[in-house]
Amino acid sequence: EKMSKSLGTAVEPLEALDRFGPDPLRLYLTKEIAFGSDGDFSWERYEDRYNVDLANNLGNLVSRIAAIADKYRGGVLTPTGSAGRLTGVARQALEEYRQSMDAFALEGGAAAAFQIVDGANEFIASSEPWAIARDPARADELSQVLFDVAEAVRVAAVLLLPVMPKSAAEILRRVGET
Repeated sequence: EKMSKSLGTAVEPLEALDRFGPDPLRLYLTKEIAFGSDGDFSWERYEDRYNVDLANNLGNLVSRIAAIADKYRGGVLTPTGSAGRLTGVARQALEEYRQSMDAFALEGGAAAAFQIVDGANEFIASSEPWAIARDPARADELSQVLFDVAEAVRVAAVLLLPVMPKSAAEILRRVGET
C-alpha cells in the first residue's frame, strides 16, 4: 500500500531519525530500498534491520575486536604473517561494491560492506582468538587473527562511509584509523 497522509500510512522521517539517528536510517533506506525505486517501510522491519545489521553484526564485531585487541595486545595490532581468508572475502566484496556503486545500485554497495562484516564475524567465531591466547606458542597466530579482523572492520567501515558517515568514522577511530 502506498504511503498517504489521508490514509494515515505516511511515515514521519523525523520520527524515524529520533528512534536511532540519521546513520541507521540512511543505512536502512540504502540497503533495503533500491535507489530510484519504491520500497516498503515498516517500523518492525526498520527496528529488525537495526538490531540485526548494526547492533548484533557490526556493533558487536567492533566491540569484540576492540576488547580482544586491548586485552591481548594492548590495543596495538601488527601483522605477523600472511593475511588469511578474510582477504579473499574483502577482495570479492570490494569488487561487488565497485560494480554496485558504479551502477548506482547503492543497496548492493551496502550489502557488499556487510559481506565483510559477516565474514569477519564468522572468522572470529571459527578462529576463537580467546582459545589461541591460552597457548603462548601461538602468539604470532593470535596477532595475525586479530589484525585480520581489525583490517576487515576497517575496510567495511570505509565502504560504509558514504552511507553512515558518523558511525563509520567512529568505527575507523576505534580501529586506529584517523
